Amino acid sequence: PSAPTEKYGRDAARAVSLAMYETVDNVGEVCERENIDAHYAKGGELEIARAAYDLPKLEEMYNEYRSIGLEDHYRLFDKAETEERIRVAGAVGSFWNMEGAAIQPARLARGLARAVERHGGTIYEQTRVTQFVPGPLPRLDTERGNVSAKAIVLAGEAYLSQIPQVSRRIVPATSHIVITEPLSD
Repeated sequence: PSAPTEKYGRDAARAVSLAMYETVDNVGEVCERENIDAHYAKGGELEIARAAYDLPKLEEMYNEYRSIGLEDHYRLFDKAETEERIRVAGAVGSFWNMEGAAIQPARLARGLARAVERHGGTIYEQTRVTQFVPGPLPRLDTERGNVSAKAIVLAGEAYLSQIPQVSRRIVPATSHIVITEPLSD
């Protein structure tokens, strides 16, 4: 079992995994319901082993999911099975997470913004938040003034680390997004 399974228990690890599957499906449902063309495609995700020494890590991942009864959401592929799905130089095997999906992130963000506004929400852009006040009367303090709301969602990725209240709880690691024009066939 993994360290999180040991620390929080099998039931918690299973519940978190199931919630993550539901979240992926929820993105697709919202795209459909709100008519957001984010190119949502649930086809799974492959983690590739490019050398024999990578294979035990993939096996360990599979065994962790099996230990909480979720092995039917995952598969281990050998070299030939991997090559049937994707050509990666030096690939010797892979771990398939069937619950993964792909989206076009800029289309999703724009579509969600339009949906929020269509449903009466207000989006404040280009406004740096300097502090937030949680509780029954939540508020965001900005360089231009304060914004009060019924609810506040802190969804600023690594930028949240710039807010003093959460700066010691968030560690920016890395984020890579590539946005291109549609590629020809």
